[in-house]
Amino acid sequence: MIKDKIINRIYIKGNLLLISPLILGCGEDENSDIDLIRDWEGNPFIPASSIAGAIRNYMDSILEKDQPDRKKENEIIRSFFGEREKESHISLITFYDSFPVNNLNIKLRDGVELNKIKRIAENKRKFEYEIIEPDAIFDFKCEITIREEHKEKKEQIDRINHTIYLILNALENGKIRFGAKTRRGFGELKLENCQILLLDMMKKDDTAKWFNFSWENSGNKKIEDFKNNSLSVNNELTKIEANFHIPYSILIRHYSANPKDPDSVHLTCNENSIIPGPSWAGLLRHTIFNIGRTINKENKVKRIVKEMFGFVDETEKDYLKKGKASRVILNESIIKNGIIIHYTRNKVDRFTGGVVDSALFDEAPLYKGDLVLNIEIKDSKDYETGLILLALKDIGNGISPVGGGVNIGRGILELKGIKINGNPFELDKNSEKYFKELAVELSEGSEKSVT
Repeated sequence: MIKDKIINRIYIKGNLLLISPLILGCGEDENSDIDLIRDWEGNPFIPASSIAGAIRNYMDSILEKDQPDRKKENEIIRSFFGEREKESHISLITFYDSFPVNNLNIKLRDGVELNKIKRIAENKRKFEYEIIEPDAIFDFKCEITIREEHKEKKEQIDRINHTIYLILNALENGKIRFGAKTRRGFGELKLENCQILLLDMMKKDDTAKWFNFSWENSGNKKIEDFKNNSLSVNNELTKIEANFHIPYSILIRHYSANPKDPDSVHLTCNENSIIPGPSWAGLLRHTIFNIGRTINKENKVKRIVKEMFGFVDETEKDYLKKGKASRVILNESIIKNGIIIHYTRNKVDRFTGGVVDSALFDEAPLYKGDLVLNIEIKDSKDYETGLILLALKDIGNGISPVGGGVNIGRGILELKGIKINGNPFELDKNSEKYFKELAVELSEGSEKSVT
């Protein structure tokens, strides 16, 4: 006999504060090439399916490891979120759509289509996409149903409770990202003002609360109450923090539809000048490839880059395509203490080097400033960290500029300091183990062609 009597109902509510830009496309292109998903009143929201998918994917990434209890950890994911394999069953947790509780700042950003094989910008393949800028707040609601069959097995109920703790703790610390471009700094949300109400359906008072349920009810549990360490977690991240100074100027171009604005201005987010994650990704990949060519190890470096930054195999048919997500997360960098200056330039013919007659354009680049690049590498190997450190050294020495106008001296950065996992790191003194592992990795085997 299936024991499906409901023993507990758990209601969780709070707010999701947007820390970085959010992209949730809907497939429409009325306002841009990629429009935000909107409700019946035209307001952007976060669908419950997106929330459930992001959380399930996160749990799968930290629990599904080559460990003795790997199968059991997979079972808890399936039992908690539901499955369609063998004997299908419904998810224990129900998510609700998240709607904004404050005014949203929606902006357009420019993107460039990349060649899927070479991962370089396609000529004349620019597109626009809508984003929600940081500081937006969304409501968050979900409910969890615990049945008699779960309560009878202490091991199972412990795993369910610890799963609840892992999810809420990750949300509180911004570890779960939503929407598109999450590996490029987008979609970071943090759970705030979390309240948890646990109802014991064997008690009359709690049953009455359920009959007259309101989300206005106060919580009676804390996140830590669900922690019991019954699940093995592996969420190893190597965190690199690189501090840069802009000695001259920089221009990550943004184009405005307002004819009174300059033709191109430096990109901003919530009125803060920034270097976005996709720009960092392109710069790091380009710099690493240059390092590979310089040391005559181009193909081996390409294989490492594919393993770190992900890939899509475009040589296969659509339904056979294989790919791998990036293990490198690059966050958006806010530039502080910079000054944007608006001025007019003459257009120069790129072939003759002469000025084009009657061709003037306005620009507003950013001068001076300081910024921090935060890099997270999941399950990083020492030689991969070494390759990133070499790239940061080249960038910090002005060898690889970022943004536009590099031919007139823009985009040069000075490296002021590095931290690895929160500890100060000196490139010239502490890099030996990383560079040794990189040298060994690049010297092993023979050069093979990489598509």
